[in-house]
Amino acid sequence: MLSSDTVPEYLYKRTGGVVGFLEWLIEDGYREAVDRGLESVAEGLLDSVVIIDLTPATDRAPDAGITSLC
Repeated sequence: MLSSDTVPEYLYKRTGGVVGFLEWLIEDGYREAVDRGLESVAEGLLDSVVIIDLTPATDRAPDAGITSLC
């Protein structure tokens, strides 16, 4: 599902190409699908996922999952 049709473009638009945001979107999307008893994740479901948490207590960093190549 993640590499078919227009999904790569959709994911890029939702995350701005930030790997950490992509990780959150996929993780939270699948968690939401399980909570709703769904067997797949579609763009409509991902549209309902908020990936930028502006609360000060968040432990998420936008660069999560990025490692240095140097």
